Amino acid sequence: MTRLADPRWLAGKAGLSAGLAVAATHWADVPDGVSAAFVATVCTAPTVWSGIKRARDQVLASLLGALGAAAMAWLGAPEPVAVALAVGLAITATWAASLAHAYPVASFTAIYMLLLPKGAPEATLRVRLLAVALGALAAVSVNAVLSWTAVRQVFRKRLEKADDLLMGALEQLSRNPAQMRITRQDLDTLSGELVDALSEAQLLRRQRRVRDLTELGLRLEALRLVAHLACDLAVQGVPLRRYDVERWLELAASAMRSGKELPPAPTEELRRLWTAVEAWQAQCTRIIGAID
Repeated sequence: MTRLADPRWLAGKAGLSAGLAVAATHWADVPDGVSAAFVATVCTAPTVWSGIKRARDQVLASLLGALGAAAMAWLGAPEPVAVALAVGLAITATWAASLAHAYPVASFTAIYMLLLPKGAPEATLRVRLLAVALGALAAVSVNAVLSWTAVRQVFRKRLEKADDLLMGALEQLSRNPAQMRITRQDLDTLSGELVDALSEAQLLRRQRRVRDLTELGLRLEALRLVAHLACDLAVQGVPLRRYDVERWLELAASAMRSGKELPPAPTEELRRLWTAVEAWQAQCTRIIGAID
C-alpha cells in the first residue's frame, strides 16, 4: 500500500476481509485461518479488478512456494536445510514467473509447509491452497461490496492527496531529493490502480464512471510528468542548492497550490519542469464534473 491510501478505510476493509476469511475456513472446515486471514489482508484493494489480480498473484505464488517445500519434504531433507532450499526455490520461481512482488507469500508458504505441516506434504499443500483461495475470495467479495459504489470518491481523494505530497516534495527537492522519488513511486502505483478501475468501468459499460475516471487519469498523468522531470533534475546533477533554483522550486510548489502564474525558469534545466507545471495547471482547470 502507498501513502495515498486512507488508513481508516483500508483498516476497515482489511479487517472485514480477514474476519470473513476466518469465518469461511470454519464453514469449509479448513484448519488454516492464519493463511486465509493473511491473504485476505494482502488482497484488499481499491477496486474489484485490482483485488482479483492480487488474489491471482497470491494463489500462484503460494503454489510455487508450496511445490518447492513439498519437494523438500518428500526428499526428507533436514529441517534447516529444507527451509533454506525451499525459500530459495520459492523466490527464484516467483522471479521466473514475473511474480517478484509476491515473493513474501511464496516464501511464507514454503516455511509454513515445512514447519507447520498438516500431515503428509500433499495434505498440507491442499490445506494451504484452500486457505489461500478462501482468503482471496473473501477480499474480492469485500472489495466488490464496499469499493464499487465509492470508487470515484476514493480516487478523487487519493489524487488530492497526491497533489499535496508532490507539492511538498517539490519544495524540498533541493534539500531532500529522495522524497520526490518516493512520491513518484506512489504516483506510479496510483496510476496502475486507476487503470484497473477504468478497465472495470469500461467492461461494465458505466459511461459516467468512465468519463470521470478518464478526467482524473489525465490530471494524474500531468502530475506524474512533473514528478518525473523533478526526479531527472536530481539524477542529472543540476545544482539545486543555488539560491535562485531553490527559490524557484518553492515558488513552483506555491503556484501549484494557489493556481497563480509561475515565474519563468531561471535556468535551462528547469524550463521543461516549468512547462510541465503549467500543463498540470491547465489540466486542473478542466471541468471534471460532479463526482458523487
